[in-house]
Amino acid sequence: MFAATACSTDESAVDAQGNVDLSKVTLNVGEFGPYVQAIYEASGALDDVAYKINWVDGISEAQPLFSGIKAGAIDIGIMGDIPVTTGIASGAKFKIVNAGLKVSDADKVDPGSALVVVAPKNSDINGPADLKGKTLVTTQGSAVEYLAYLYAKSGGVAWDDIKKKYLTADKALTAFTAGDVQVWASYPPGTQKVLADGSAKLLTAATGTGNLLAGSQLQWVAADDALADPAKKAAIKDFISRQGKVNEWGKANVDKLPEISAKALNLPAGQVSSTWTYTIFDQLPLDEKTIESYQQTADNLYDAGIVPHQVEVKPYFSTEFADLVTPVTEVPGTGGN
Repeated sequence: MFAATACSTDESAVDAQGNVDLSKVTLNVGEFGPYVQAIYEASGALDDVAYKINWVDGISEAQPLFSGIKAGAIDIGIMGDIPVTTGIASGAKFKIVNAGLKVSDADKVDPGSALVVVAPKNSDINGPADLKGKTLVTTQGSAVEYLAYLYAKSGGVAWDDIKKKYLTADKALTAFTAGDVQVWASYPPGTQKVLADGSAKLLTAATGTGNLLAGSQLQWVAADDALADPAKKAAIKDFISRQGKVNEWGKANVDKLPEISAKALNLPAGQVSSTWTYTIFDQLPLDEKTIESYQQTADNLYDAGIVPHQVEVKPYFSTEFADLVTPVTEVPGTGGN
């Protein structure tokens, strides 16, 4: 997906005294989809940035994000905590520089706009026990794979008793539309489309107070190579400092966010009703309590067999920019508790 590129900035961006000229810096920012850029720009938080931002679209899954980081094509990107755990397990070289909790009222989220498990409308799959022996299509190492695991477990079905086929969300949607999928675990807007047109039935959704996946954590992760570059690091620090303004604007303009997202995605507004929640979040302190919650998630993913080996998350946290955020005080339990 990404061609290898040089990660370093033009040397002229840093003078002999170590001062950075941000006007000579390009920051490559990985985003879930074009709605992230649209919301950031609508917030006005980026109006006076001195550096150029190159938005890299389509990293809604772990593999493209970490491939981009490895290739030097992404300096900083936004991602959920479960894909980040799979990135750690893969040996990707990055640091978590800003973390937060998705802003949404979990009890009021339309199930169709959440992370979901669906089956074709006329399928004989009606509950978790029916998954035994079936083939699940999902994204490897993702929150939706974990949702499917929890759903199967609730029906007493062992994870090994389900066949898995790993596809990107767009390819999975194509396969579902063609009638080639028995059960699909994924996220909007693709799942909203098949639920809205009646071709799919909802089996379970990540909604409800206390649900791990309804209130999942988000974070900005920065490539180690970018953090080692003084000019890139200065741009990353400035970018992270603007997250608070984006959050404040977003929470004050919630009614505008679905329309902004829909326009950016070129989709009907009804199919992206909660997509914006993957952009606006309450920032968390990068302290031991937060790190412990991430470690709990990582341990649970290992127990589920979604990551191949146990990982230690603490070395992947950086507190260099901790003074730039005003965090919330409560860190929720994660990992399915």
